[in-house]
Amino acid sequence: MFHWTRNRAVNSPAGFTLLEMIISLLILGVALSTIFRLQSMSIMMAGNVQFETVAPMLAQKKMAEYMMTEPDELASDSGDFGDEYPNYSWSATVDEMESEYLDATGERLRAVTVSVMASEFTYSYDIKTYRFLDPQQ
Repeated sequence: MFHWTRNRAVNSPAGFTLLEMIISLLILGVALSTIFRLQSMSIMMAGNVQFETVAPMLAQKKMAEYMMTEPDELASDSGDFGDEYPNYSWSATVDEMESEYLDATGERLRAVTVSVMASEFTYSYDIKTYRFLDPQQ
């Protein structure tokens, strides 16, 4: 004769079932993949913030150098920022302005564009200004 006990947990073996283990591993896998994705996104955003902070400063510095250049030495060029900023490079273009509305004045106007690029990222920062070449110089 069988006696059924009211509490079956007393007679059952202790431990987890296979289904409980699979579900817990699934939850753990989803949680870890989310955490790793967030971490990689924060690293990428930190690199972006660094570029957006450094590039405008370097572009302004290079543009100031171009504004101090003698008019006859004003030409397109490119280079890097040396050991201080080893992953950054720059390029500058100087274009003559042609306009039917500016007549002879337009011949002395130059568009100066400075671009700063980071080699570790695919970012580029551009700044543009116009320089009037004084005929007295």
